[in-house]
Amino acid sequence: MPTTRTLFIDQYRLPASTDEFVSANRMRVTVGTNFPTGSTEHSRTVFILEDAGAEIRCGLNSEEVRPVDRIEIVLGGDPEYETFLDALKFAVDTLTLLAHANTLRDEHPPRATG
Repeated sequence: MPTTRTLFIDQYRLPASTDEFVSANRMRVTVGTNFPTGSTEHSRTVFILEDAGAEIRCGLNSEEVRPVDRIEIVLGGDPEYETFLDALKFAVDTLTLLAHANTLRDEHPPRATG
C-alpha cells in the first residue's frame, strides 16, 4: 500500500508517494512533484528507484554501468515534468509491447507467474 510524505528538494516542498512492488524481487519507487507552479524555475519532479532486493545497475554520462542501490532523478521545471511523464508512458507502452512480442517467439518462452 502506498505511503505519502513530503519531500524537500532544492528548498521546494513536494508531495510524494512511495510504494513497494514484489515479484521474485522487491523494488521500491518514490515519485513526487509540485507541478504545476506556472514557472520553469520553481517546479520540481522526483523519481526514486530503490533496490529492495532487485538487481539495479546504472551508468551516468556514458560511464560504465555499475550496480547501485538507489537512483534519484530530479527534474526542474513544468515542461520537464510534462516531457518526463510522456517518456515514462512511452517506456511502459514499449516495454509491454516488446515483452508480449518476446513471448510469441520460441526462443523466449514466457516465465511462470504466481
